[in-house]
Amino acid sequence: PPKSNDQLLTPRSFSQNIRDANFLGLLICGSRQTQTKTQHINFGITPMLKGPHLISCLLILLTPLVASANISQQSNAQQPAQMVYELRTYTSHPGKLEALENRFRNHTMALFEKHGIINVSYWKPLEQPNTLIYLVAHPSELEAANNWRAFGADPEWQAVYAQSIAEGRLVANIQRVFMATTDYSPQ
Repeated sequence: PPKSNDQLLTPRSFSQNIRDANFLGLLICGSRQTQTKTQHINFGITPMLKGPHLISCLLILLTPLVASANISQQSNAQQPAQMVYELRTYTSHPGKLEALENRFRNHTMALFEKHGIINVSYWKPLEQPNTLIYLVAHPSELEAANNWRAFGADPEWQAVYAQSIAEGRLVANIQRVFMATTDYSPQ
C-alpha cells in the first residue's frame, strides 16, 4: 500500500496501482470481493455502500487508475520518436583523404544540417588508410531519402562538390547501412 498520497502521482505499474486501489477501497469501504462471496472487514468504519458513500468509494478506487493512465500517456508523449541512424564508410582514392576531410569540415557537415541530416560523429579507422566513417541520424528512412535528395540538389553543395573534384574524384567507394537503436543501448 502507498505510504503517502504523493506516491499516487509518480509513474508506476498498472498492477501496482490496481493493488493500491483495492487496498484503499478495502480500508475505506470495508469490503472486498473474493471468488465466491463478499467479505466485510471491520476497520472501525461501518460499510455503507449506498448513495454518496458508494460514489466516494468508487472515486477512491478509480483515482489511481486514472492517474496512472495520465502519467503513462504523458511519459509516452515526452519520448521522442526513435531515430534512424545511417553509418557511412567512405574509401578515398590514395592521397585524397585530407581533401575529403576538409570538404566535410568546411562545407558538407553544415549542408547536412541545412537539409535535416543530423551529424552524430566522424571517425578515421586506425588500421584502414584512406577511410572515413561517419554516423548521421534521420527521423525515418523516408525522411533520410528526402534529406539526401535535397542535399544533392542544393546548388551550394553542387558548387562545393565540383570544386573539390577539380583535380580528380575524392571518393572511390561508399558503403552505408541504416540502423535503429536497441532497447538495451545506453543513452
